[in-house]
Amino acid sequence: MPFFPHLSNGLIAQFPLARSRRFRTLLNETAQYRSVRSPDTAAHRTRWELSFHGLTDLERKAVEDLALASGGMLRTFTFLDPYDNLLPQSEYYLANIWQKDAGLVVTPGQTDPNGAQRASLISNPTNIGRRLYQLLPIPCSAHFVSSVYVRANTPATISLLIGPPSELHLQDFDALAEWTRRDIHHIPSGSQELLLIGIQLPANTEIVIFGCQLEVTLVPTDYKVTSDHGGVHEGCRLASDRLQWTTSGINNHSITLSVVTTHP
Repeated sequence: MPFFPHLSNGLIAQFPLARSRRFRTLLNETAQYRSVRSPDTAAHRTRWELSFHGLTDLERKAVEDLALASGGMLRTFTFLDPYDNLLPQSEYYLANIWQKDAGLVVTPGQTDPNGAQRASLISNPTNIGRRLYQLLPIPCSAHFVSSVYVRANTPATISLLIGPPSELHLQDFDALAEWTRRDIHHIPSGSQELLLIGIQLPANTEIVIFGCQLEVTLVPTDYKVTSDHGGVHEGCRLASDRLQWTTSGINNHSITLSVVTTHP
């Protein structure tokens, strides 16, 4: 399935942009004039309004290629929500989406930065480095930033990981006694592999983590918790068959697009 194209700087959108969500409730009246309401889950929709200015000729062609491949409104593509956390299960590290090397132990129910019990203790009792990570089927050609809140009862040095598995980028950070948000950036690459995001613990180390996040932005934004689904939306469509461009010169094109999706 094709992806909505990113800009030459690796990002998905420009400002201004807007996102709206629509919900519908079914209302039935019985013979006794009693009202019964229920959610119409098939009508749950999200719509993004995207305004682009100053696009280059190549960026314009990428949009036109997507419209051609999708047949306008006919066929679907994958869209990375610029507002959302792309990682599913951002707090439940025992979920199947999270992979962990043999020997790594995850203990949920730890105190998080907000005083709740939504953080997890990650322990590596082995004699070699171990990883906790996700592999996401999204293009490595975009710019991503991954972030996580970390603390440790005993100060330790850990590594954040991001990138295609064959070109993985590691960055070391100190895990301190107080909660600290750490982040790592993925510079766009031409790799067609899956994108890996994770944490590596050295031997005989344990840390507490909370709020893993992946975004198509230049800097981390406020943390958004996710469950089974993150901000990677398959089954999106263009809201119109027509592309209406404004061209002010060479490598200077503008357009407003609407992208819509119906949630399962």
